[in-house]
Amino acid sequence: MHKDLEEQQLLDHFAGLAMHASLANEELRMALIQDSRKESGISVTDYVAIDAYETAKAMLKARKEANNA
Repeated sequence: MHKDLEEQQLLDHFAGLAMHASLANEELRMALIQDSRKESGISVTDYVAIDAYETAKAMLKARKEANNA
């Protein structure tokens, strides 16, 4: 039982670290979007939509390649 509690505490700790890293990554991404938008004149909404489209396209390509392998 003690071992299970220690494992759960470690999992919770790493989940917390992952959440903090994810939040920091998102803050950095938004800062980069703001900088890019200022330079290019593209609205944040358009920039995020373009980014989402490119990400989805890359994911579909990777899935297709994995299915063909």
